[in-house]
Amino acid sequence: MTKKQRYYEFLYRRLVLNHVEWNGKEKFIHREMKLSPDLKELLDQIAVRYGITFHKNAVLNLEKFQLWRENFGVFEDSENAEAATYFVLYCCLADKILDAQRFTRQEKEIVYQDIKNFWNYSYNEKGKFSELYKIRKKTLDFLTRKGKVQKERYKILRDKIDRALISECFMYNYSLKDFKSDMDMHNILDKSVEFVSASFLISIWDIFGKEEIETTDLIGEIFGYMDDICDYVLDLETGTLNLALFIC
Repeated sequence: MTKKQRYYEFLYRRLVLNHVEWNGKEKFIHREMKLSPDLKELLDQIAVRYGITFHKNAVLNLEKFQLWRENFGVFEDSENAEAATYFVLYCCLADKILDAQRFTRQEKEIVYQDIKNFWNYSYNEKGKFSELYKIRKKTLDFLTRKGKVQKERYKILRDKIDRALISECFMYNYSLKDFKSDMDMHNILDKSVEFVSASFLISIWDIFGKEEIETTDLIGEIFGYMDDICDYVLDLETGTLNLALFIC
């Protein structure tokens, strides 16, 4: 077994098997969520056009966000969970395209500009990768409508989303060869931390406060570090910046 294989075997035993065992002990609650017709149609288009399938990802996120809402005693209205899922899908699709070698530099530049124009309603409405626009519009429609009534929550979420997108753009422009120990690690970390934190807050828009923000930030940090630990070997091979560089 190679060092790379041993590394992934170790992660599998520590993360996947332990997680399965924990779920069994804690009697993990499962919610059977279904995709809305609009969301399913959009996911079908993405699968056909780009060969990227997010159907299972979307269902799992819907279930996760609904369980998260129920943790606060909210058992109705799946709109928030679906809005959070749309935001996750936007970030995942953009990230997939920017990371995939099969897309050209010109195609990636279109996605990069879409990220930079996230808050621009009309940007790339009918251009290439218009599916990104459709997902983004769903997120913007929700945030704008809710923000008219709860401006402070809108500002909090907009700041978090901005930090996540700035980090995504930074990771697109810089690679491992650009690494310096005095780099602001938030430029690498926020694409995970703020992305996760924002998505969980969107799902509980109607109830979140200071305590919930602190909790989602912690969830985001755990996700960010675990994600980069899992990607560490691959990132070294592809020359991608990784949080572990600040730990080692």
